[in-house]
Formats: sequence, C-alpha cells, structure tokens
Amino acid sequence: MTVAFIFNAGEYSSFYGDDIKEVIFSTGILQNCSRSMKIRIGDILFNSYSNASRKKYIQLANDTFYQNKTGLYATKLDELYTKINFYTWVIENIHMPATKSLHKALLNSKGYLGSVEVDFNFSTHIVFFRKTLILRYRVLGNLISTFYDMGNDEDSTWEHQELLALGFSEAKSEDMGLANTIFDQFSNSPNYFKKYKDSSKLLEIIFSDSDFSSEIISEFEDVNPYFIYALGSISRSYILATDNEDYSQVAFTIRRLIEKTADSLFPARKECFEGMKVTQSNHKNRLLAYISTALPISDTERDNKWEELRSRIDFLLEEYNTGIHDSISADNTKDLIKEGIKLIFDILMINPSKSRFTLYPYEESLDCFLKEVIKEN
Repeated sequence: MTVAFIFNAGEYSSFYGDDIKEVIFSTGILQNCSRSMKIRIGDILFNSYSNASRKKYIQLANDTFYQNKTGLYATKLDELYTKINFYTWVIENIHMPATKSLHKALLNSKGYLGSVEVDFNFSTHIVFFRKTLILRYRVLGNLISTFYDMGNDEDSTWEHQELLALGFSEAKSEDMGLANTIFDQFSNSPNYFKKYKDSSKLLEIIFSDSDFSSEIISEFEDVNPYFIYALGSISRSYILATDNEDYSQVAFTIRRLIEKTADSLFPARKECFEGMKVTQSNHKNRLLAYISTALPISDTERDNKWEELRSRIDFLLEEYNTGIHDSISADNTKDLIKEGIKLIFDILMINPSKSRFTLYPYEESLDCFLKEVIKEN
C-alpha cells in the first residue's frame, strides 16, 4: 500500500523538511521493515491549484484528505484549511503494521496531522501525492538511498552522514536515469494511472495478498513502466474474458511481458554470450544471460538457481505457446498469469539494484529528442 503522512510545516523550523525527516526516521520504524519502500516528499500545493478561490481550495483539500475513508487522522484537518502549509511524506510499498506503528509514534510530534492511504482512483491523489512531489529516498531495512536523475548526482555526503546518524547502517545515491523526466512518456501520461489501478486490481485477484501486490507493482515500475501498461491490459482482458479466444489473448500478452523483460534487462547483442545467441529474437537466452550476470559468483547455489529459473522459463514459454494456439480455460489462464508474474519478480529480485531504472524504456523518447535537436541545428 501507499500511505501519505501529513504534517503542519508551521509547527517546525524554517527547515521543516529536515525536521520532519528527523522525526520520522528517529522512530526507527521504517528501518525495521524488510520491504523496499520509496518515499516522495514535498508541500501539498493546494494554493497553486485553487486559483486563489477559497471554495476551490476547500474542495481540493476535502477530496484529498477525506475521499478515501481509510485515513488515520490525529486532528480535524478541515479546521486548518487555508491557515497552514501542509507537508507530506508519501511512502510506497509500506504495509499496514508499519503504517499503524508509525502513525502511533508520530502522534507525539505536535506538527503531525494524520495519514491517508493513497488511491489513484482519485485525481487529487495523483496530483498531490504523486506528480507534484519529489522522489527522494528508498529504504530497505537499515539501507537507504537518495535519488538523483539524468546523472545529476549532487554531493550528498552531508545528508548521508545525517542519515547514518538517524539509524541507518548504509547510505548511498541511486540514479533514476530518465524516469520522471521529460523523456518519461509513461508515468507522465494520465492513462498511466488508469493502468496502474487496473494492475493493482489484477494482482490482488491473482495473489490475494495486497502487500505482495504492492511490492510487485513497485519493482515492476522501477524496471520498466511499460510493465504497468501490460499488467493493466492483462487485467482488463482477463476480467472481461468469456471464451477460449479471449484467454488465448491473455496468454499472448503475458508472453510479450516476458519478452519485454528480456529487452529491459539484457538488450540484444550480435555477439554470443557464454555460447548463447542473444540477438533480438532470442528472448529466453537473453533472460538466461541476465540471470548469469545477476547471480553472485560467490553464491554456492548459483548453478542450481540458474537451472531452476531456466526450467521455469522453458515451462512457461511452452505453456504460453500452447495457450495461444490451443484452447485454454479460465483456471489455466489464472495460473499462467500468476506463474509468469512470479517468474519475472523472482528474476528482478536476484539483484534489484541491477535491474532498476535502465535506459531501455526511454530510448525511443530520447532518440526523438536528439533527432529534433540535430534537425534544428
């Protein structure tokens, strides 16, 4: 789940962002979570979107804070409208136990106002809890990363030292590449959040586990936002499917998702890799090549893990081909969706930092930009 924690910036110093960071991390709650959580931070810009209209401001604030009924509020926020500067930390892929623990701990901070589960069914959540915020941190237990993009790695040594003092054992920088930039034609599109919602719905149907579904969405989004579009399409096709032809189309889309995984993780090469052809059409070999590069050499179970994943890839590709060309039932389709998504997730989790934020999804957009620049000059 994704949760927004809301603060009154006026209750802290003029450096309220740093103050609130210290308040949250000093609880130690996020450091005790064994989940990869991304954190977006920033002011909630109601004034910028209300055109100086008090009525519009109140409507936006109500829609943001109270449309979703799962909030854990410390006070009545509507009494503070137009009087304070709302500031938020939005934590993606946090689970409910950590949410409740953090909410309880933050009640001791006078500027804390409450929390609300983020839901992209609401346009105000898309705007104020996603698009207008800065993606700042990734937390995984005692490890924390500060994000930067397009190679603009500012000197974060001072902040990393602060983070180490707040209970982390390691602090480093993480390059987001071209994600969330002008070259990101995926997550900057309004249709993206529609697909995001459809993807979440599919995963909860397939896995019956909202926490695991949230983790899959988070990892898939980091590797290639196209995965979210593909999952959204699979969701609609599967839910609306009524006959074998419909289910065959679902099988085809899952196979395409696996092929896109190979494109993202190990782009085609003319040269062989460890004796395998890894040209564009050799999707299976390219997945195996990536697995070879991702598995640590020091892992004593390396060969067994490689072989186990190879067997799963072989089995699923054969099953997808059968489903595309022959009849397939609803139950079989559900199994194929589940096993295909689980296979991709397991491959990504071999070495998550290696698979995240590759340039592949943005190459087309970057290429178009460069051609325009060359044309103008």
